[in-house]
Amino acid sequence: MEAAPLLCAGLIGWCALRYAGDARKIVLYGFGGTAHILAQVAFWQGREVSAFTRDGDFAGQAFAR
Repeated sequence: MEAAPLLCAGLIGWCALRYAGDARKIVLYGFGGTAHILAQVAFWQGREVSAFTRDGDFAGQAFAR
């Protein structure tokens, strides 16, 4: 049960990260479950991670921080 988020959001994020290739900087738009996992993996890989959210999306901005 604890691995369940990795099977959906994690898989989506992993596929997107693979498309980025060896990029040293990753920029995410929106910050939900997939971006949360993707940011952690990219940071672990030593990449610089930035996130953009919609104006007024205070919950997404707080989550990204």
